[in-house]
Amino acid sequence: MVSAKKVSAALIDSYNAMLPDLAKEARATFISLPAMPANHTLDGIHLNAAGYEVWDKAILTSIESVLCKSS
Repeated sequence: MVSAKKVSAALIDSYNAMLPDLAKEARATFISLPAMPANHTLDGIHLNAAGYEVWDKAILTSIESVLCKSS
């Protein structure tokens, strides 16, 4: 198995900081996801099963919230 090189938290944060503006430019709704603890990722970036459970719940809750606002 090839190990992924760890990416610094600062680099990840800098990418994440751009996402709301990119969504706005694309006229999309930005869904903010919670920060993932290290034990919810395989390599600090890619989610494991526990991470996907958190991710799925956050996305579904946010979609429901957006849809209820527009109804």
